[in-house]
Amino acid sequence: MNIARLRRRLILPRLTAWRGFVLLLLFTLASEYWNKNALTIPGGIQVPWPYFMLPLLLLPLLLPARDRRWSAVLCLPGPVAPMLLFWGACCLSIVSLALSPASDLVQFLKTLVHLTMYVVFVCVVVKWITWPRLWLLVRSYYALGIAAAVLSVLQMLHGGLGLFPWLAPLMFQSGEYKVGQELTTGFRASSFFGEPSWAARYYVHYVALAIVFWSQTGRRRHLVALALFTVAFYAANSLLGYVILGTFLLATGIAQMWRHSMFTLGRRQRFVLGAGAYVFFMLWLVEALPEWPDLIDRSIERVGLVIQGGGGAGNRIDSVFAGLEVWKLAPVFGVGLGNIDRYIVPFYQDPAWVIRSQYASDSLYVQILAETGIPGLLAFLWFWGRLLWFSSFSGSSSTNHPEAARAYGWMRFLQLDLFAQAVGMVNASDYLNPHLWTVVAMVLACKVVIIRATRAEPETSSLHGYGAAPAPRLAFCPASGNP
Repeated sequence: MNIARLRRRLILPRLTAWRGFVLLLLFTLASEYWNKNALTIPGGIQVPWPYFMLPLLLLPLLLPARDRRWSAVLCLPGPVAPMLLFWGACCLSIVSLALSPASDLVQFLKTLVHLTMYVVFVCVVVKWITWPRLWLLVRSYYALGIAAAVLSVLQMLHGGLGLFPWLAPLMFQSGEYKVGQELTTGFRASSFFGEPSWAARYYVHYVALAIVFWSQTGRRRHLVALALFTVAFYAANSLLGYVILGTFLLATGIAQMWRHSMFTLGRRQRFVLGAGAYVFFMLWLVEALPEWPDLIDRSIERVGLVIQGGGGAGNRIDSVFAGLEVWKLAPVFGVGLGNIDRYIVPFYQDPAWVIRSQYASDSLYVQILAETGIPGLLAFLWFWGRLLWFSSFSGSSSTNHPEAARAYGWMRFLQLDLFAQAVGMVNASDYLNPHLWTVVAMVLACKVVIIRATRAEPETSSLHGYGAAPAPRLAFCPASGNP
């Protein structure tokens, strides 16, 4: 078979190393449901999410010949330094293995390898990023979200309204369950992202991208995508998802009022948006909206159970306090990365702890504190804080660097998304998550693209967040020690 001729007939782009890297990344993210089943290797060791290693196999093909020296490979862009500091703090928790007899070296190494996999992935994306590569990465991730949202909505039509029976084999983890006092959640649709609550958090990533694409282009298809993501988010029906989305929308509104540069809408766009919101509100008041599963009503009713300690929240709160008790056992360096499950069980008070806790603290911050101690928590807070901080990009520079201006728009909205996710981390302990690290990589890649685009004209740039004036520092080289 002539592959080149087939490619031309199907109007497919020529496969390059970077395009293959992005395709394997999308395959990994789309197969997350199956990836959560750990791979068991000889010796009884389980390696979680092995598919995420596949994109890294293309690493040698992504390196230009001049950059294949160790000194060049280790010379990384400056914005990744806080992430490496956090990774180093996690490595430092190996000290706890000597101080805590019950800690397991194998568990520590397994978790560290898992974390290192994401760190290497981010470094690969950020170091060899260019504008065409960033464009392909963001657009491909956006298309993946559209596919997932379509599948989620179809599942809702099948599971909630009884339509499309041919979708029965594709239910994944979608379904309906009882939360207490004869209250059910209603049919909650996931997609290929796994459990609906996590799918809801992922849709906030895509809502952020849909808003920025629509604000940059004004094309209706992005507004349709935004509506699609909103419906898919609603179909997932996650209480924590509502908190994350609400935080994102509130932060977006405040940022728009503060900077007046987040996004601008023309007169026609503002009229259509306002008229649509008004019509929807009036239809809701007169109860004339089409019949749709009452997920929001069920969630509002569920809040009362949460306040009483039920509705799936009681053992989450219990696991947070149990994680703090584990931290008290080793307050400086923690009990070792990935080893909280070996200590936390005796500190649970809720008799139903095993249902949702999964032998961990449901607060990311508490889990990092318990496993890596004070250095790990401080390093994570510094990493996430620097991830969300970047000096303003002036309007005059945007006319000279339109690509940097577009990357700046992506970065700002994704930063607000990550801020909202940080609020959700108060009750979300899974930081070894491919979607989260993919967004981290895109934010850092946007920073590097902006710096590279403006460093040639430092006098017209207002970027002063990563080095001394006049030109911002772009890289640090661990191998040579030179900035």
